Amino acid sequence: MKDQRVSDVSTILFDLGGVLFQLSGAAIVCQWTRDRLTPPELMNKWLVSPAVRAFESGRIGFAEFRAQLKEELKLAVTDDEFTTVFNGWITGVFPGAEDLLERLSSRYGLACFSNTNAVHWEILTGDYAVLDFFDHTFASFQMGLVKPDAEAFAYVVEKLGVPAGSIVFLDDSQPNVEAALDCGLRAFRVAGVAGVASALTDAGLL
Repeated sequence: MKDQRVSDVSTILFDLGGVLFQLSGAAIVCQWTRDRLTPPELMNKWLVSPAVRAFESGRIGFAEFRAQLKEELKLAVTDDEFTTVFNGWITGVFPGAEDLLERLSSRYGLACFSNTNAVHWEILTGDYAVLDFFDHTFASFQMGLVKPDAEAFAYVVEKLGVPAGSIVFLDDSQPNVEAALDCGLRAFRVAGVAGVASALTDAGLL
C-alpha cells in the first residue's frame, strides 16, 4: 500500500475483537476440546462453524448456539460454565485505543464491522465508550451477514456510501482480510492497537 496514494482514503473500517478489544476464551474453549485444538486451529474452525455463523448472523439464539457448538466441537463443559466464560469473553479495550481513534477521527470517517452476537454487542455498547468514535457500526447479527462472505463486505461498502478503494479495513483474521481485498477494499491483518498504529503509519495514514 505504500506505493498507493493515501489522499483518497476516506474511511477506516475496524474489526473489534483482537483489534480494539482484548478477548479471552479461546484458550479455555481449547481446553474444553481436551486440547484437540490449538487457539489458531479453533479460530479457523470458528470462522466456518455452522453454529457460530448462525448465531452471529442472528438466525439462532444463545441457548441453541451453545448446544450446537458443544455438539459440533465435542466440548466437555456444562451449560453454566459455557455461559459464564462466554459472557466474560470481552476483557477490555487495548491500551491506547481511544487516543488512537481520537487522532484518526479528525482526518477520516471511522466505522467498525464485527462478527458478533446479541450477547457481546450488549456488553460492547453498554460498558465501553469506544464505539462512540464510529460514524457507522456494522454488527453481523443485526445485518444477517458475516465475514468473510463477499455479501457482507458489499453491504458495508454500500451503507458507507464511498468507493471500496477508499476504505482501509483492519482485522486480525487473514481470511477476512483476503475477502476484503477481493472486494476492492485496502486491508491489513493487525493484532491490537499497536498493530493498527504500525500498519497505518507504514501506509502513510497516521
